[in-house]
Amino acid sequence: MQIQVFSMTTQAPDPKRIEILKELDTDQAVENETLYTPHLISQDDVLYIKRERKHHQYEIKTMDNEILAFPSAAYMVPHLSLIQVDRGIYVNLNNVKQLNDNSELVLVNGDTVPVSLRKLDDVKNLLTTK
Repeated sequence: MQIQVFSMTTQAPDPKRIEILKELDTDQAVENETLYTPHLISQDDVLYIKRERKHHQYEIKTMDNEILAFPSAAYMVPHLSLIQVDRGIYVNLNNVKQLNDNSELVLVNGDTVPVSLRKLDDVKNLLTTK
């Protein structure tokens, strides 16, 4: 299954756009722009979704080590086979290698994701039935 995600990125504006705005003699700020870029990703490519409190957004980490940022996970989680392992962290169990001794999930790319004590038994049960 594939899902389309609109990722938020903040980047420097296009130099052509700056020139046009200068010609128009506008006071519009052009230091940074927030862009919504569409991405089509496969469910199997998703490693985890994590809430980033500092920027009030969620991040999808993919198998390609790409990080896509978006404002809400509410519409994503029901469409993907993810489990909540901690507050604001959802993991794709298909990409989990093991649960280590530190109560962290080791993913196929080597990343580790913490599992809360409250969710630990549920995660163990899901891993044994996987």
